[in-house]
Amino acid sequence: LKQMEEQLKSLGLQLARLEAQKRDAVANEDYDLAKKIKHEIGMLEASVGSNESQPILPIPAVAASPLRSQVLPRLGATQRGSSTNFSPQDMYPEDQQQLGKSNSSSGFYGGGSQSIGRSNSKGRGGFSGANEVDPTGNGDASAADDEDAEEGGSNPHFRGIPDAESLPDPDEIPPALAKESEELIAVIGPFFTRCVYSNLWNHRDAAIRKVTMELDNYPAEPMQLLEVCSTLVQSGAGDRIAQVALSAFRLLDRMLIFGARVRRDDMCRILGNSMTQLVNKLGEPQAKVRDEASALLAQLAAAKNVGVAFVSLHLTKRSKKPLGLKFLLGRLLVVKRLLAEFDLLPESDFSVPNIMGFLEDSNCLAHQSREIRDAAKDITVSLYLIVGADVEGYLKALRPKQLEEYQAAFEAAETAKAASRRTGGAGGGGGAAHKDNSAHEAQVESENEEGAASGEEGSVDEYTCPFCGVVDEKFDSDYLDQHFWASCKMLTPCKMCGQVIEITTLNEHLLTECEMQQNHCECSRCGEAITAKFFDRHVALNDCPPRAPPNRASRCPLCHDDIGPGKKGWRRHLLEEGCPNNPRS
Repeated sequence: LKQMEEQLKSLGLQLARLEAQKRDAVANEDYDLAKKIKHEIGMLEASVGSNESQPILPIPAVAASPLRSQVLPRLGATQRGSSTNFSPQDMYPEDQQQLGKSNSSSGFYGGGSQSIGRSNSKGRGGFSGANEVDPTGNGDASAADDEDAEEGGSNPHFRGIPDAESLPDPDEIPPALAKESEELIAVIGPFFTRCVYSNLWNHRDAAIRKVTMELDNYPAEPMQLLEVCSTLVQSGAGDRIAQVALSAFRLLDRMLIFGARVRRDDMCRILGNSMTQLVNKLGEPQAKVRDEASALLAQLAAAKNVGVAFVSLHLTKRSKKPLGLKFLLGRLLVVKRLLAEFDLLPESDFSVPNIMGFLEDSNCLAHQSREIRDAAKDITVSLYLIVGADVEGYLKALRPKQLEEYQAAFEAAETAKAASRRTGGAGGGGGAAHKDNSAHEAQVESENEEGAASGEEGSVDEYTCPFCGVVDEKFDSDYLDQHFWASCKMLTPCKMCGQVIEITTLNEHLLTECEMQQNHCECSRCGEAITAKFFDRHVALNDCPPRAPPNRASRCPLCHDDIGPGKKGWRRHLLEEGCPNNPRS
């Protein structure tokens, strides 16, 4: 009964997403596509009535584009001395292609160009799901599983993975990638290796979650297993879909426990390329991804066989091109956090020369962005409290007015330090540097309204949704995911790619993160993401309301009305008043 209930929920979500696709197709005057979606809706409704799970016919894409590369970082690349870092563009370039008979296209949940039918791995070339390596040792059940898959219902390969049991089988791995994927196949089996290479993000996410769940059950040697996991983390953290990146973070967290006895040199070598993608996520538009990446870096710094010097090495790594504002700010905030939690290590990458050298090389001290300058000043003051006047040699290039500001900040920090000592600062636990940094941070936050506001958000209760604040004792990880997918009023599914994102970042997602981002352009007048097909007409009409300054108003991407500024304005509009165009209100 519970399985039937879950299937009905899944069908309900698919129907809602297909209805949204149909409305969009009608609005775009693509009546052929609308007719096919209507036919698919009818088939889904019929499958509910007959208590069968019918295959969904593929809907042809609106426009074809080149096939995305499926090249994963090669296993053991760091061991062979290669200095080439894997880039997320290698696996997920800008464009996608209609895959013809392939059932593994983007948009399983109704967003984008196609809906997915169940593909059958039996009788096809390449790696068959029947040869799957079962980490639990139940290899004899695979033939029966394939028969179950043919009869419909949940996919036995994804059994036990929340929100993945109704996924179709992934496509076979192209012959050109067969040799490259050999080590993955040897460890996690051919079926989930196919998932890793799939164009469907739900497959990639399911593969990473499966490995996380079964990490202790694989028969491979621990070092080989960690290397494979690092490859999955590297590709997952570099994925443009937030859910895939978050699953990769959880796998890395699990690797720290599994590899706790691995020597530091070996662990750092294994994690080398994964760190590049993890640090890059500090510049993500979505706050949850940034926060998770920051917390994971702090966790790596605390691990005995990784350490703060290794994390600092990657945070302060110089780039040939100037770092983007968000990427640079994300790195600085983590460095500031590490200085508050860990002691400096002279002659390492977590030292005054390396950190201040990074601030100089990135022009953080005199950056055009106030946020960058303030973060750099906080780091410099933290170092001043630890090593004193040694940091002043790095400030010689500053303008006289800036030097005065730094001197004032040094004096204020010393005053706070003395005050903390007078009020009984001598306690157990961390060293004096940690207490001094805490006092300095408290003093800075009392002067900075935004710092105080961010402090209010702090931690969230175990049974509380971090987005809408709903409290429910049923909120374990699975139930909370269901809440995100179906009912949280602060989230919405992207109609293009199916990813569930914050409504506050919907425009930014459509323009910079979505797999179908080429379908939208930003209007310089109103700041909204406009469908590319209608963009020229939208600009020519020139009748959209101009974008208000952020401190005066925000604009809802669902109803296009101006609302109150900041997070309070968003919460009032989406939770208290209820956006009229939010289907979850």
